[in-house]
Amino acid sequence: MKNDILIKVLSLAFFAKRNGLKIAVAESCTSGLLASFLSSLAGSSAWFDFGIVCYSNLSKKTLLSVDLNSVKFHGSVSKIVASQMLAGLERFLPEKKNKFYLFSSITGIAGPTGGSQEKPRGLVWFGFQSYGERTCKNSIFSGSRMQIRNLAVRTALEGLISASARKK
Repeated sequence: MKNDILIKVLSLAFFAKRNGLKIAVAESCTSGLLASFLSSLAGSSAWFDFGIVCYSNLSKKTLLSVDLNSVKFHGSVSKIVASQMLAGLERFLPEKKNKFYLFSSITGIAGPTGGSQEKPRGLVWFGFQSYGERTCKNSIFSGSRMQIRNLAVRTALEGLISASARKK
C-alpha cells in the first residue's frame, strides 16, 4: 500500500512542479495523513503549500467556515461538507492565486466504531478542485481504521491527479 501511495505522490509532484501548481488539503478522518505523505518528499515545498486537519465539527466551522446547519442536516460526512471544506481552503489565498492550486478535502468514518446503516463505517466523501472546477465523490472502504485511512489517502491522490489533468 505505501509503495502505491508513494508512486502516486511522485506522479502528482512531477505534474504540479512542471505546471507551477501548488496543492492544499483539508482533512478530517485521515488526520493529516495525506499532508504527511505529500510533504514526505524532499523538495515538496515547491508544490505542496499547506494542509489543515479539522477533525471536529467546531474546527471545520472555525478554520474552514463549514456551515454547522449543513452538518446538522446532512452530517459531517457528506458531499456538502466536503465541498464547503474546499471553499474554506480557497479563503486562505488571494483570489487570483486560486487558479494555480489543486485542492482536496476528505471527511469520513474510519472506525472502528461509528457509522449507521445510512452512513456506514468506511464511508468517505472527497472534494477536489482545480482550475475553478469543483467535484465531489464518495467511496465506501472496508478494513481496519488504518486501512480505511490509507485507502482514503490513495483515493485522494488519484482524485488530485485526475483533477490536475483537467487543465484548461
